[in-house]
Amino acid sequence: RQDFQLIKTTEGNNYVQSLTETDRNTVLISHGTAVFEYSSSEGSVKELYRSVNSNILFAELRNNTLYILNDIEQLLIINSNGDAKTISLYPNGIIPSSLLPDSKGNLWVIFYNSSEILKIDKDFKFSRYLASGNPELSPGKILEDENGDIYITGFSKDAILKRFDSTVQKFIPVQSGSDKSRLKVNDAEKYQNNWYFATDSGLYKLSGTTLTRLLSSDLNNSNFTALEFDANGSIWLGSNRGFYRIEHEKFILGFDESNGLPARTINLNSLVVQGTEVFAGTPNGAARFTSSVLSINTKKPFVILRERFTGDLFAWSDNEVNIYEGESLILSALSTSYPNKNMIYELVINGENFLREKHFNSETEFGYGLEPGNYRIYVRAKKNGNYNWSESFAFTLNIKGRWYSSWLALLLYILTAFGLIYAGSYVVSLRVRKENQKLESLVKARTEEIRHKNEILESQNSKIEKQYAELQILLEQLKESNLTKNKLFSVISHDLKNPFVALLGISELLLEDFDDLNDDEKKEFIKKINNSGRITFSLVENLLNWARSQTNRISINSSHFNLRSLYDEESAILSNLAAEKNVRILNNTDENLIVFADRHMMSSVARNILQNAIKYSPLNGKIHINSFSDTNFAGVSVTDEGSGMTEEQVSKLFSLEKKTVTVGTFNEKGTGLGLLICKEFTEANGGEIKVESAPGSGSTFTITLPMKKSEE
Repeated sequence: RQDFQLIKTTEGNNYVQSLTETDRNTVLISHGTAVFEYSSSEGSVKELYRSVNSNILFAELRNNTLYILNDIEQLLIINSNGDAKTISLYPNGIIPSSLLPDSKGNLWVIFYNSSEILKIDKDFKFSRYLASGNPELSPGKILEDENGDIYITGFSKDAILKRFDSTVQKFIPVQSGSDKSRLKVNDAEKYQNNWYFATDSGLYKLSGTTLTRLLSSDLNNSNFTALEFDANGSIWLGSNRGFYRIEHEKFILGFDESNGLPARTINLNSLVVQGTEVFAGTPNGAARFTSSVLSINTKKPFVILRERFTGDLFAWSDNEVNIYEGESLILSALSTSYPNKNMIYELVINGENFLREKHFNSETEFGYGLEPGNYRIYVRAKKNGNYNWSESFAFTLNIKGRWYSSWLALLLYILTAFGLIYAGSYVVSLRVRKENQKLESLVKARTEEIRHKNEILESQNSKIEKQYAELQILLEQLKESNLTKNKLFSVISHDLKNPFVALLGISELLLEDFDDLNDDEKKEFIKKINNSGRITFSLVENLLNWARSQTNRISINSSHFNLRSLYDEESAILSNLAAEKNVRILNNTDENLIVFADRHMMSSVARNILQNAIKYSPLNGKIHINSFSDTNFAGVSVTDEGSGMTEEQVSKLFSLEKKTVTVGTFNEKGTGLGLLICKEFTEANGGEIKVESAPGSGSTFTITLPMKKSEE
């Protein structure tokens, strides 16, 4: 019996590149060099086109217009009069795989190994879209649903289904699938508002947002290549290892060469279902099958039972099998239908609140894992092809519980265990009681001895901890004193020595050449002596202030004072120093701004900040003093127009260990103690100092002070 009939063309049994349905109820068969139209109603085959210089990859016939894709990147459009138009798709060797003429008159083309999708409108204007961000993830299929929406299928690592959104002009994901499954969709079909996908990993159904696998690719190690529904709602599924009809999303009918297929492999784009007729394209030609043909009943199978471990035949009679819980049997089924190798069997185990179905080829194991009770077993057979299930072979399976697993045995186990435990614990408790009495007296004496020794140890430990804490404090003080001493020696030996050397040198020159010098030259020498003296005084003053702060010998006498008058005074004191560079100090501080701090200490802070600004200001520069305040705090910001500092230099400004001193714009030198004093004096008065600077943009020092006592 042959279920499929070969459709004979002049190309013989050549490879079918595509098989498509036309809009005039015929089927288009594309071989490598020719396109044929097959009419089922007339039983005729007509050649529509033959190529002489290329291989035909795909063909469609719509509205009496033939569309052909070939392997030289061309689209051929042939109208009913035979007039042909050739469109070059790509110049770089990207091969087209299939096309879709949509309901709006557009042509959609997809390609092998490319994610690009080409749309050609009625005026032959090209529009290109990407199916995926990965250029190598090409769509598996492009199709149009009943609403005129365009869909493409792809990969789970991107999206297995995307819809074209005309508003944003791009394909957007409908269902992303699962990265773990690594799905590659080869064909898709929309049926009763659900999507079905033929993939390399099995047959999947998308209902709403739920993706379910209906059939695994483990069936004959198949990669499913084509998918269609017939008029009865059955799914026809093509693969590289056979052809299948799936009924009710569950039951499988298999077809191969024994059923008349030219080959068991169903090619991509090579499956058409027209009502109850099925057309399949294979490497050896195209075939036709009428699914409405009455199926033949498969003969009822014989059943043989064998022991699981020994393989011996299992004795049973009256269609009743008795085994114990935990045992299993091997069921072998045999059908008299020939050939038996094309058979599939179904085992159904039906019990109270239990139902299990299982398909197998010739034998299967059952029984193990079932709870004690009575089950009805049904075994039926079905031959591959257009055959029905046989009548079921039925028998009863009685699974008896083991006596040692019954509830009475379990109760006995528990009672025996409790009795043994009680007897053992009673004997042990007598011995333990006697031993405890001996131990209690010994422990009592030892405990009193240990308690006394612990009191002595705790007292000694307390003294040691106190001494250790005192030593730690002394050690920290010693470290601070040593650091202070090292810094003092460094300043005295180097920074304090240099001004005196300069002062002595200039004064000796003045004494030796006094009579030979004119008044301007004498005035210049005196000016240098004055500068050296002023620098030395500033250094000594900072040195003493810093040393006193390190030894905590500075008392803070806070009071309310006007911040504007403080900076006016310090600006006047430093006016001569600023005049040497023609630097202007612009005090824009609020005249009524009052802060609460030690005025003497803040005078030292203001003087050092302004000296630092003058030091790094360029010739004819400006220094801006601005004020700010809020509810509890007020302060000033001093901004110069100097060369600025890097972030690394700013981070080292207030660190004694990391101190790096740079020279001013007139090569003025310093110890770096001035800014350290500013920070310590400001924080000692409850304030804060911040620095903002960037290379080439000058520096801004901001000092914030409280406006009233903290307890007010």
